[in-house]
Amino acid sequence: MKAYVHRASVLKTKASKKEGFFAAHTVYTIWSGGGLLCKDENPTQTLVKKEDAKAREEVQMSVKPQIHLQISPNPASNYVQVKVENLKSKGTLRLLDMNGKVQAEVKVNAIHFKYTFDLTKLVPGTYIIRYQEGSVNRTIRIFLTKWNKGVMQPASWFLNTNNYLKNTLLTCSLLKLF
Repeated sequence: MKAYVHRASVLKTKASKKEGFFAAHTVYTIWSGGGLLCKDENPTQTLVKKEDAKAREEVQMSVKPQIHLQISPNPASNYVQVKVENLKSKGTLRLLDMNGKVQAEVKVNAIHFKYTFDLTKLVPGTYIIRYQEGSVNRTIRIFLTKWNKGVMQPASWFLNTNNYLKNTLLTCSLLKLF
């Protein structure tokens, strides 16, 4: 049987019947540390034989560090802290609503960057925090849960059963005004 050491982890080779080893038409040769591990392509007839490799090739792989985007707390009420790590160049950190409208934006120019977004003027809902560096994007969804003073509530807020008491008190207060 012919066997080849290849840079990839799996290499297709052709084989025929040899003493102590049976193979179908195609055999997958898998590099396994100190030798070759050979398997038949048919899983019901797999026979494995370890053979010594006559050649060894050392391969070095480089893995690009990925940009890490972390937020806390989530769900948030008044603020959210964002950490961006493993940056290569300058980028932009944005807080967007679900319609894509930019609510806040900050330029990022450090390898490890930390920023706190003020959420006190935003209505509760789902927001997106997006870091963009060239063609690289990292996105995390955040949830704003607390109503802040001075922010007008939508009608759906009053229908929430958790807000029933607040709704009743607010209605009574409004009736006293008229």
